[in-house]
Amino acid sequence: MAAKYWNGKEWIDLASGEQGPQGPAGNGISSAVLNPDYTLTLNFTNGSSYTTPSIRGEQGEQGPQGEDGADGADGVGIASITLVSGTHAAGTLDTYRVTLTDGNTYDFYVYNGADGQGSPGSQTPKHLGTGAAGTAAAYAREDHVHPAFVELWANPNPSSNFNAQTISLDLSAWSVLCVTYITAAGQSRFASTIVFKDGKTYFVTVGIPSTSNNYYYKRGASADNTGVTFTNGYQNTTAGPSYAVPQKIYGVC
Repeated sequence: MAAKYWNGKEWIDLASGEQGPQGPAGNGISSAVLNPDYTLTLNFTNGSSYTTPSIRGEQGEQGPQGEDGADGADGVGIASITLVSGTHAAGTLDTYRVTLTDGNTYDFYVYNGADGQGSPGSQTPKHLGTGAAGTAAAYAREDHVHPAFVELWANPNPSSNFNAQTISLDLSAWSVLCVTYITAAGQSRFASTIVFKDGKTYFVTVGIPSTSNNYYYKRGASADNTGVTFTNGYQNTTAGPSYAVPQKIYGVC
C-alpha cells in the first residue's frame, strides 16, 4: 500500500520522494522522583530538571460506614484448673490440669520447696566464750542482751567457818567463774578471784592491813563441769577454815 501526503493542494506519494535530513535529537525524561512533600521532580536527558507542585490532593470527605462483618469463630479459653495429684509436701511435685473450653487439657507441675529459715530465737543469748560460727537457724532480736555475771551459788553462812569442800554445780555451760570471798569470819573486807575450768588450781591472796600487822588470806579453787572444789583457807602461812571464806560463785563466760 502506497503512503501519500496531502499538502493542501494535492496528494504526494511519499515513497517516490527523497529522504530529508535527520532532525535534531529530542529532549526526553530520564527519571522521575516523588519527593517526601509529594512534589515530583522530572529529570530530563539534556541534564535539566523540573519540580512540580504537590501532586497530592486534599483529603476527601469520610465515606459512609460499611456494613458489619460476619461474626468470627469463638476463641479458646480456660474452663478450669484442677489439682490432679500431690499433697503440697515440701520436696514433692504437685500436678495441675488446665481444661480448655474446646475440651483439650494440658498438665503442668509445681515443685513444693521447703519452708524458709529465719524465725526469731527464744533462747537466752549465750555468754562470752570460744568463738564459733554456730549452726542455729533462728536469728537474734535487735534488743537481745548478753548476760554478764550470773550468780550460781551463795554461801548461806558466809560468816561461819568453811572447811575444804566441793560445791556441786552444773557448770557445763561455763568456762570461767568468779568467786568472791570474805576475808575472815565477822570481817567485812572482800576480795574475788577468777577460776578457769581447766583442771588447774588458782589461789587468791587477800591483803588485810591493820594497825599492827598485815594479814594475807588465800584459798585455792578449781572447777570442772560438776562444781567448784575449794582447798583450806590460809592466813599468811596458817591454815584455817575461817580464812578467805567463799561468799558467792558467779558464771562469767
